[in-house]
Amino acid sequence: AIHDKSRRADKALVTIDCAVLPETLIESELFGHEKGAFTGAAGRKPGRFELASEGTLFLDEIANLSPEVQKKMLRFLEERTISRLGSKELLAVDVRLITATNLNLTEAVKNKLFREDLYYRLNVFSINLPPLRERGSDIKLLFEHYKSKFAKELHKKDMKMTEEAAGALMSYGWPGNVRELRNVAERAVLLADDAIDISHLAPILKSAEAAHSAKAEYSAELGLLSVGKTASAEAERTIIGRILQETKGNKAET
Repeated sequence: AIHDKSRRADKALVTIDCAVLPETLIESELFGHEKGAFTGAAGRKPGRFELASEGTLFLDEIANLSPEVQKKMLRFLEERTISRLGSKELLAVDVRLITATNLNLTEAVKNKLFREDLYYRLNVFSINLPPLRERGSDIKLLFEHYKSKFAKELHKKDMKMTEEAAGALMSYGWPGNVRELRNVAERAVLLADDAIDISHLAPILKSAEAAHSAKAEYSAELGLLSVGKTASAEAERTIIGRILQETKGNKAET
């Protein structure tokens, strides 16, 4: 949204998740490399900074960057230049940098896990995204979005939701935030035929509530046998849900 509303909207929006790439590859992905820079570097490759020239580069989970990459990132912010791996040539790049992290960078700086100078250079303007439980009005809106998305992907009609199901969504704490809501929506669409009701949400919502409820009283009736049956049923639901997804909702084939 920031990119689309900016003067750079007609240029590239390049994204990279710093958490999914190994440390040995992240530097090459960001800054590029020259032929022979390392084993397997068969030719010159531009990095994400170059690909985002005059546009926007979004770095997700920036707290995962190694100290060496943090150092090169700081140099870019101070000089607006980069150098490919295996090259001493400095390349000027005009890129708007947006970063995100789910960690507390202030604490990371205190624990010497993130460079203090880089933190202050990045933190020119910050946006704090509150957890989903503090954005009640967004819950149903996001669920409706994902419900329609998955219905289309699974070639099913866009189902309505019962009031009971809507109430369960609103009263739940969502410890996993939007990712958890997305998974709940996908599973509900997989299981439902005509309308999404509480039964299509209960397996996930109830098990998650129980796992996050430290004050729940232990009942003598919930012995080892009962716990085993519950775990077995949940495992069965998970497997069926996965196969349903693979067969695109075809229950007969599943």
